[in-house]
Amino acid sequence: MRRRGNAGFTLVELLFVLALIGVLSLAAVPQGSRLLTFFSLQRAARELAGTLRELQNRAVVEERAYYIQFIYSLDHGRDGYRAGPFGEKGVFHRLPEGISIANNYLQPKTPLLFYPSGSPNTGASIPLQNKQGDLLTVKVMVATGRVRVVQGLGG
Repeated sequence: MRRRGNAGFTLVELLFVLALIGVLSLAAVPQGSRLLTFFSLQRAARELAGTLRELQNRAVVEERAYYIQFIYSLDHGRDGYRAGPFGEKGVFHRLPEGISIANNYLQPKTPLLFYPSGSPNTGASIPLQNKQGDLLTVKVMVATGRVRVVQGLGG
């Protein structure tokens, strides 16, 4: 049996492996970035749904109406919402960077009220969009007050 004097890899083999890793990472980075922006959109939609549920619960517990008003601009620089007890100024919550209210789908800028019974004054669909065009909609059902997040504009 013959022993090989130089155990290891040749320079060509190492360069080939490095080039292969480079090509694979170039393909993976844009997909990873897109995935991160979608997760940011999901987080924003879940936070908004949580805020709506909290307002609904506070209306029932405190036996007073609560409102949420959606605020957006054409450049989406300060998209967000103002929420609080009805008749008071409320607190402004800005949406995360890169997330906007898709105002071409949003109903008129009337506030959504939760009565002391917990029921809303109307149904609502609040579409949130990221820079890649992904769309999640937070829906409030008119009869039940159920809050849910759906893909796209949802049904």
